[in-house]
Amino acid sequence: METALPRLHALKLHESPVVDGDYSRFDMVWVIDDSSLPEDSSGEGETSEFQGIHVGDVVYFPDLLSGAGEFEGTRIVGERIGQGLPLLKCGIEGPEFSPEISALSEARSISLRELFERPFDSILKEQGFSLLDLLGGAEEEVDGFWADPPMQRLPLCESDDANIWLIPLGRCSLMSTESYEASTE
Repeated sequence: METALPRLHALKLHESPVVDGDYSRFDMVWVIDDSSLPEDSSGEGETSEFQGIHVGDVVYFPDLLSGAGEFEGTRIVGERIGQGLPLLKCGIEGPEFSPEISALSEARSISLRELFERPFDSILKEQGFSLLDLLGGAEEEVDGFWADPPMQRLPLCESDDANIWLIPLGRCSLMSTESYEASTE
């Protein structure tokens, strides 16, 4: 049985997470309401081929890059909760994994490296460098990172409605989607 690898979706949010100087949405659980398709902003008609956002996919919001870190605009899609799919934080200056994403890797019997190295490298390539650069420039450092990846000490996604920012996918703009094939090594 072939395991589906995550896709990388670059999206433009329907509205800023910062409202009147208030950054509290960054502390909320972001949940994407996937009941409608995003707008196509690529000019290439990608929405017609869009296959949705699924658990384990990587969602990247380039507009959220402020200079604080290369991963501040990156989220990983978690298991569905009430209104939609939670977008789990995955670090600011470098990748970190939530317990939920680690469990997904174990359930699929595939390493975090196999799941996320290529999407993360694609995100970094857009910013002008690679995971190799971010981790010190030596393959041994990259191998060490993936052998013992940083784990967040956060609880699994909570579905308290007061702590949710519901993001309507149909009002976001799809910039691109990248798919990855399983390696044959």
